[in-house]
Amino acid sequence: IDFFNDSTRSAGGYGLIQVGKTSNAPQLGILASGGVGIGTNNPSNQLHIFSSAGGVDTILKIECDASNASPSLLLDAATDRDSGIQFRENNSLKAQIYNDASNDALVLTDGANSNLMHLKGGNVGIGTASPGVSLDINKSSDPTVYITDTTASRDLFMAVGSSSSVIGNIQSFPLTFRTNNTERLSIGSDGGIVQARGKYARFSGNWEIL
Repeated sequence: IDFFNDSTRSAGGYGLIQVGKTSNAPQLGILASGGVGIGTNNPSNQLHIFSSAGGVDTILKIECDASNASPSLLLDAATDRDSGIQFRENNSLKAQIYNDASNDALVLTDGANSNLMHLKGGNVGIGTASPGVSLDINKSSDPTVYITDTTASRDLFMAVGSSSSVIGNIQSFPLTFRTNNTERLSIGSDGGIVQARGKYARFSGNWEIL
């Protein structure tokens, strides 16, 4: 254990306490300024965990072994300040999850810091910070929802284009509409109506009833 206060140290640690020092790389270092480094004598934040050991992941573990308690990570910000978690690769921002204090929403962003998803008031918004329904999707061009059953090779998509709105599928199987959990209309993959059930049917154009 080393105790010193030397702001001119060439290693740049400005250290107050170092524990387990080996080749100027302490297992634990505490700076006079208050920063704590694990695996580094020059922490860049209040708590900085560093490792260069190959084949060994660097993990922050919070464990509670009590049968009547649970571990948690608490982020408590001041009024009107955001709190969040960033994901970086070689110090380049790739994604983040944070609380938007000004909007009272949980936000998921990508590396370009685009607000991709907002969870607000029980609604989910993609491309919008103010989702007004359970799932609200906004995009500047061709927003599309695509659902696939990879086992049965079945799919469904909904899309909005510049000149039309589309509901359909890509695979070769009928598209079926149900009400009251009963099949009312089924359109075959060739475009023909396979089944049409109900009290009334109305057709326009050149449809032919066979």
